Amino acid sequence: MYQMRSSSFSSVIAPLDDDVMMEIEEANKPQGRDGIVYAHLAWKDVNVMVTLNYGDTRNVLQGLTGYAEPGTFTALMAPSGSGKSTLLDTLSGRLASNAILSGKVLLNGRKAKLSFGTAASVTQDDTLIGTLTVWEMIYYLAQLRLPDRMPLSEKRTLVESTIIEMGLQDCADTFIGNWHLRGISGGEKRRVSIALEILMKPRLLFLDEPTSGLDRDGRTVIASIHQPSSEVFEQFDRLYLLSGGKTAYFGQVSEARKARYIFSTESSLNYI
Repeated sequence: MYQMRSSSFSSVIAPLDDDVMMEIEEANKPQGRDGIVYAHLAWKDVNVMVTLNYGDTRNVLQGLTGYAEPGTFTALMAPSGSGKSTLLDTLSGRLASNAILSGKVLLNGRKAKLSFGTAASVTQDDTLIGTLTVWEMIYYLAQLRLPDRMPLSEKRTLVESTIIEMGLQDCADTFIGNWHLRGISGGEKRRVSIALEILMKPRLLFLDEPTSGLDRDGRTVIASIHQPSSEVFEQFDRLYLLSGGKTAYFGQVSEARKARYIFSTESSLNYI
Protein backbone atom coordinates (compact mmCIF):
# COMPACT_ATOMS: atom_id res chain seq x y z
CA MET A 1 0.00 0.00 0.00
CA TYR A 2 1.32 3.41 -0.90
CA GLN A 3 2.01 5.87 1.88
CA MET A 4 0.25 9.20 2.35
CA ARG A 5 1.57 12.04 4.46
CA SER A 6 -0.40 14.96 5.87
CA SER A 7 -0.42 17.88 3.45
CA SER A 8 -1.99 21.26 2.74
CA PHE A 9 -2.45 20.27 -0.90
CA SER A 10 -6.11 21.26 -0.92
CA SER A 11 -5.09 24.90 -0.52
CA VAL A 12 -3.01 24.73 -3.71
CA ILE A 13 -5.61 23.49 -6.23
CA ALA A 14 -9.25 24.50 -5.93
CA PRO A 15 -11.86 21.72 -6.19
CA LEU A 16 -14.35 21.65 -9.03
CA ASP A 17 -17.73 23.20 -8.29
CA ASP A 18 -21.04 21.42 -8.85
CA ASP A 19 -21.77 23.24 -12.13
CA VAL A 20 -18.52 22.01 -13.66
CA MET A 21 -19.18 18.46 -12.48
CA MET A 22 -22.67 18.56 -14.04
CA GLU A 23 -21.14 19.73 -17.33
CA ILE A 24 -18.68 16.82 -17.26
CA GLU A 25 -21.42 14.30 -16.54
CA GLU A 26 -23.62 15.69 -19.34
CA ALA A 27 -20.74 15.45 -21.82
CA ASN A 28 -19.96 11.94 -20.67
CA LYS A 29 -23.43 10.45 -21.07
CA PRO A 30 -23.14 7.00 -22.62
CA GLN A 31 -23.20 6.70 -26.39
CA GLY A 32 -23.77 3.41 -28.16
CA ARG A 33 -24.79 0.01 -26.89
CA ASP A 34 -21.70 -0.54 -24.78
CA GLY A 35 -22.40 2.53 -22.65
CA ILE A 36 -19.01 4.10 -23.40
CA VAL A 37 -18.51 7.66 -24.57
CA TYR A 38 -16.44 7.71 -27.75
CA ALA A 39 -14.75 10.70 -29.36
CA HIS A 40 -14.65 10.89 -33.14
CA LEU A 41 -12.65 13.99 -34.06
CA ALA A 42 -12.51 15.35 -37.60
CA TRP A 43 -11.11 18.50 -39.16
CA LYS A 44 -11.81 19.80 -42.66
CA ASP A 45 -10.22 22.63 -44.67
CA VAL A 46 -8.57 24.03 -41.55
CA ASN A 47 -6.63 27.25 -42.05
CA VAL A 48 -4.90 29.25 -39.34
CA MET A 49 -3.50 32.74 -39.84
CA VAL A 50 -1.56 34.52 -37.11
CA THR A 51 -1.04 38.23 -36.64
CA LEU A 52 2.60 39.17 -36.17
CA ASN A 53 4.22 42.36 -34.95
CA TYR A 54 3.33 45.58 -36.77
CA GLY A 55 0.14 44.02 -38.12
CA ASP A 56 1.79 41.55 -40.49
CA THR A 57 0.08 38.18 -40.92
CA ARG A 58 1.30 34.69 -41.75
CA ASN A 59 -0.58 31.59 -42.87
CA VAL A 60 0.54 28.82 -40.51
CA LEU A 61 -1.89 26.06 -41.55
CA GLN A 62 -3.41 25.74 -45.00
CA GLY A 63 -6.30 23.48 -46.00
CA LEU A 64 -5.76 20.66 -43.51
CA THR A 65 -8.19 17.75 -43.42
CA GLY A 66 -8.04 14.61 -41.29
CA TYR A 67 -9.66 12.61 -38.54
CA ALA A 68 -8.96 10.56 -35.42
CA GLU A 69 -11.05 7.64 -34.23
CA PRO A 70 -11.70 5.98 -30.85
CA GLY A 71 -9.11 3.45 -29.78
CA THR A 72 -6.46 4.87 -32.10
CA PHE A 73 -3.25 6.84 -31.60
CA THR A 74 -2.51 9.53 -34.19
CA ALA A 75 0.95 11.10 -34.42
CA LEU A 76 1.45 14.68 -35.61
CA MET A 77 4.89 15.17 -37.13
CA ALA A 78 6.52 17.98 -39.07
CA PRO A 79 9.82 19.70 -39.72
CA SER A 80 10.47 22.60 -37.35
CA GLY A 81 8.21 25.57 -38.03
CA SER A 82 5.72 23.65 -40.17
CA GLY A 83 2.72 24.12 -37.86
CA LYS A 84 2.72 20.95 -35.79
CA SER A 85 2.13 22.71 -32.46
CA THR A 86 -0.42 25.04 -34.05
CA LEU A 87 -2.43 22.09 -35.36
CA LEU A 88 -2.40 20.43 -31.93
CA ASP A 89 -3.56 23.70 -30.34
CA THR A 90 -6.26 24.04 -33.01
CA LEU A 91 -7.68 20.58 -32.43
CA SER A 92 -7.56 20.92 -28.65
CA GLY A 93 -9.13 24.38 -28.61
CA ARG A 94 -6.05 26.15 -27.27
CA LEU A 95 -5.23 28.55 -30.10
CA ALA A 96 -3.57 31.81 -29.11
CA SER A 97 -5.59 35.03 -29.23
CA ASN A 98 -3.62 36.31 -32.24
CA ALA A 99 -4.64 33.30 -34.36
CA ILE A 100 -7.59 33.30 -36.76
CA LEU A 101 -9.15 29.91 -37.53
CA SER A 102 -11.29 28.97 -40.51
CA GLY A 103 -12.61 25.57 -41.48
CA LYS A 104 -14.32 22.95 -39.35
CA VAL A 105 -13.27 20.97 -36.29
CA LEU A 106 -16.01 18.48 -35.39
CA LEU A 107 -16.44 16.27 -32.34
CA ASN A 108 -18.80 13.37 -33.01
CA GLY A 109 -20.03 15.11 -36.14
CA ARG A 110 -20.78 18.52 -34.71
CA LYS A 111 -19.09 21.67 -33.56
CA ALA A 112 -18.61 21.43 -29.82
CA LYS A 113 -16.47 23.05 -27.19
CA LEU A 114 -14.13 20.48 -25.69
CA SER A 115 -15.19 20.31 -22.07
CA PHE A 116 -13.12 19.28 -19.08
CA GLY A 117 -13.60 15.59 -18.45
CA THR A 118 -14.38 14.82 -22.09
CA ALA A 119 -11.04 16.03 -23.45
CA ALA A 120 -7.68 16.57 -21.79
CA SER A 121 -4.39 18.12 -22.88
CA VAL A 122 -0.95 17.31 -21.51
CA THR A 123 1.68 19.88 -22.39
CA GLN A 124 5.39 19.91 -21.64
CA ASP A 125 4.94 22.44 -18.87
CA ASP A 126 5.88 21.02 -15.47
CA THR A 127 3.08 21.94 -13.04
CA LEU A 128 3.74 19.18 -10.52
CA ILE A 129 4.34 19.83 -6.82
CA GLY A 130 7.84 18.63 -6.02
CA THR A 131 7.32 18.11 -2.29
CA LEU A 132 4.61 15.48 -2.82
CA THR A 133 5.20 11.85 -3.64
CA VAL A 134 3.85 10.46 -6.90
CA TRP A 135 1.01 8.68 -5.10
CA GLU A 136 0.11 11.78 -3.08
CA MET A 137 0.04 13.99 -6.16
CA ILE A 138 -2.35 11.68 -8.00
CA TYR A 139 -4.46 10.85 -4.95
CA TYR A 140 -4.97 14.45 -3.81
CA LEU A 141 -5.92 15.56 -7.30
CA ALA A 142 -8.38 12.66 -7.49
CA GLN A 143 -9.93 13.90 -4.25
CA LEU A 144 -10.41 17.34 -5.76
CA ARG A 145 -11.54 16.38 -9.25
CA LEU A 146 -13.72 13.34 -8.69
CA PRO A 147 -17.31 13.68 -7.41
CA ASP A 148 -17.80 13.85 -3.64
CA ARG A 149 -20.38 11.09 -3.87
CA MET A 150 -17.80 8.64 -5.22
CA PRO A 151 -16.75 6.32 -2.37
CA LEU A 152 -13.22 6.79 -1.09
CA SER A 153 -12.46 3.15 -1.82
CA GLU A 154 -13.33 3.68 -5.50
CA LYS A 155 -11.12 6.75 -5.67
CA ARG A 156 -8.21 4.81 -4.20
CA THR A 157 -8.80 1.97 -6.65
CA LEU A 158 -8.85 4.41 -9.56
CA VAL A 159 -5.63 6.07 -8.36
CA GLU A 160 -3.85 2.75 -7.99
CA SER A 161 -5.04 1.46 -11.38
CA THR A 162 -3.86 4.71 -12.98
CA ILE A 163 -0.46 4.34 -11.33
CA ILE A 164 -0.21 0.81 -12.70
CA GLU A 165 -1.34 1.86 -16.19
CA MET A 166 1.36 4.52 -16.34
CA GLY A 167 4.04 2.22 -14.91
CA LEU A 168 4.65 4.32 -11.81
CA GLN A 169 4.53 1.56 -9.19
CA ASP A 170 8.26 1.62 -8.46
CA CYS A 171 8.34 5.36 -7.78
CA ALA A 172 4.89 5.80 -6.21
CA ASP A 173 6.38 6.62 -2.79
CA THR A 174 9.16 8.81 -4.19
CA PHE A 175 9.06 12.60 -4.03
CA ILE A 176 8.40 14.23 -7.38
CA GLY A 177 11.26 16.59 -6.64
CA ASN A 178 12.28 20.10 -7.59
CA TRP A 179 15.41 22.24 -7.80
CA HIS A 180 16.40 21.54 -4.17
CA LEU A 181 14.79 18.12 -3.60
CA ARG A 182 15.96 15.08 -5.51
CA GLY A 183 13.05 13.19 -7.01
CA ILE A 184 11.84 11.14 -9.95
CA SER A 185 13.22 11.30 -13.49
CA GLY A 186 11.95 13.55 -16.27
CA GLY A 187 10.28 10.62 -17.99
CA GLU A 188 8.51 9.64 -14.77
CA LYS A 189 7.31 13.22 -14.30
CA ARG A 190 5.88 13.04 -17.79
CA ARG A 191 3.97 9.91 -16.84
CA VAL A 192 2.64 11.58 -13.69
CA SER A 193 1.34 14.52 -15.75
CA ILE A 194 -0.52 12.12 -18.03
CA ALA A 195 -1.83 10.16 -15.04
CA LEU A 196 -3.38 13.33 -13.60
CA GLU A 197 -5.34 13.88 -16.79
CA ILE A 198 -6.58 10.34 -17.38
CA LEU A 199 -8.06 10.21 -13.87
CA MET A 200 -11.20 11.79 -15.32
CA LYS A 201 -11.33 9.11 -18.03
CA PRO A 202 -11.28 11.58 -20.95
CA ARG A 203 -12.25 10.04 -24.27
CA LEU A 204 -10.08 12.50 -26.21
CA LEU A 205 -6.47 13.03 -25.18
CA PHE A 206 -3.96 15.49 -26.65
CA LEU A 207 -0.27 15.01 -25.86
CA ASP A 208 2.65 17.32 -26.54
CA GLU A 209 5.30 14.58 -26.77
CA PRO A 210 3.89 11.17 -25.73
CA THR A 211 5.23 8.36 -23.60
CA SER A 212 5.10 4.59 -23.92
CA GLY A 213 2.69 2.37 -22.01
CA LEU A 214 -0.52 4.37 -22.38
CA ASP A 215 -3.55 2.08 -22.56
CA ARG A 216 -5.90 2.62 -25.51
CA ASP A 217 -9.06 1.92 -23.50
CA GLY A 218 -11.24 3.35 -26.30
CA ARG A 219 -9.53 6.73 -26.11
CA THR A 220 -8.88 8.92 -29.12
CA VAL A 221 -5.27 10.02 -28.71
CA ILE A 222 -3.52 12.69 -30.78
CA ALA A 223 0.11 13.43 -30.01
CA SER A 224 2.68 15.84 -31.32
CA ILE A 225 6.02 14.03 -31.63
CA HIS A 226 9.52 15.10 -32.62
CA GLN A 227 12.08 12.36 -32.10
CA PRO A 228 10.30 9.47 -30.36
CA SER A 229 11.92 6.18 -29.57
CA SER A 230 10.93 3.20 -31.69
CA GLU A 231 8.96 1.91 -28.69
CA VAL A 232 6.86 5.07 -28.61
CA PHE A 233 6.49 5.37 -32.38
CA GLU A 234 5.22 1.81 -32.72
CA GLN A 235 2.21 2.69 -30.55
CA PHE A 236 0.74 4.88 -33.27
CA ASP A 237 -1.85 3.77 -35.80
CA ARG A 238 -1.92 6.82 -38.05
CA LEU A 239 0.57 9.47 -39.01
CA TYR A 240 -0.26 13.06 -39.96
CA LEU A 241 2.77 14.72 -41.55
CA LEU A 242 2.96 18.44 -42.21
CA SER A 243 5.30 20.32 -44.52
CA GLY A 244 5.12 24.09 -44.83
CA GLY A 245 1.77 24.16 -43.04
CA LYS A 246 0.19 21.75 -45.52
CA THR A 247 -0.67 18.06 -45.33
CA ALA A 248 2.19 15.98 -46.70
CA TYR A 249 0.86 12.59 -45.65
CA PHE A 250 -2.07 11.22 -43.69
CA GLY A 251 -2.52 7.50 -43.32
CA GLN A 252 -1.42 4.34 -41.62
CA VAL A 253 1.98 4.30 -39.93
CA SER A 254 2.70 1.04 -41.73
CA GLU A 255 2.42 2.87 -45.07
CA ALA A 256 4.39 5.96 -44.00
CA ARG A 257 7.70 4.83 -45.46
CA LYS A 258 6.21 5.11 -48.93
CA ALA A 259 5.65 8.83 -48.38
CA ARG A 260 9.08 9.63 -47.02
CA TYR A 261 10.29 11.05 -50.33
CA ILE A 262 8.22 14.16 -49.57
CA PHE A 263 10.82 15.29 -47.06
CA SER A 264 14.37 16.16 -48.01
CA THR A 265 15.83 17.26 -44.68
CA GLU A 266 14.30 16.45 -41.33
CA SER A 267 16.10 14.42 -38.71
CA SER A 268 12.88 13.63 -36.85
CA LEU A 269 11.77 11.46 -39.77
CA ASN A 270 14.90 9.34 -40.01
CA TYR A 271 13.31 6.34 -38.35
CA ILE A 272 10.27 6.21 -40.65
